[in-house]
Amino acid sequence: METRRHNQSDPNGRAKRGGGSAGFTLLELMIALAIFMMLVGILIGFSREVSKSWTRLRREQGLFSELLVLDRTLDAMLINVIPFVWPGAEPEDDPRPAFQGSPDRLRMAYQHRLNSVQDGAIRFVALEVVDGDLLAHYQQRPFLTWEDLGDGAAQTSVLSHGVESIEFLYADLAAEAEDVEWLAEWRPEDEDENEKKRKVSQLPLAVMVKIHWQDGRTESWLRRTSGSGFRERFGQWKPKPTT
Repeated sequence: METRRHNQSDPNGRAKRGGGSAGFTLLELMIALAIFMMLVGILIGFSREVSKSWTRLRREQGLFSELLVLDRTLDAMLINVIPFVWPGAEPEDDPRPAFQGSPDRLRMAYQHRLNSVQDGAIRFVALEVVDGDLLAHYQQRPFLTWEDLGDGAAQTSVLSHGVESIEFLYADLAAEAEDVEWLAEWRPEDEDENEKKRKVSQLPLAVMVKIHWQDGRTESWLRRTSGSGFRERFGQWKPKPTT
């Protein structure tokens, strides 16, 4: 028996495809592909921004942790500075203070918690920047000269990397002064001998530390020295009238 197949037609006379499934035209495929590529591009861009944000967050977290450690270290040093004086080698020699401040270096003595009897409760430290690193040199005797830093007896700790420079300022208030004076150097070589003798057993009222990093960051610390408490004045202080 002969079987004949007839195409079904819609009312308008157009033949329907067999099987009842609708196909896609080339234009429809191109539109779908364009939408897919656009979604992929959005997802890639979003992932890239998330990765950048995460990297930036980790970097800022690392910088904050470094600043926190540096802040605690400077606090422990500057707040607990003491007026330590080392006697001269001969009876006629002038005593030499452990605290010596320059515009870009500082050496001092400060009280530290007693970890062991051998270490003692007094630390002698010198701060300076060498090859982009902020260094803290420690030893069991005072740094009486800057040349003592290179004799190999000190232990060195790196406080921060990528440092461009460091600045120190020292607050002073003489007996006849009307206001605090900020000095770039404490006991400079060309200072008056009377001023040098006055500062042998005295400390600055405060020390300001400003650190410049190579990436453009700048941070400042201002710390009051507890070892200069005997120079405090209460109330509305005025200088004594000169006679």
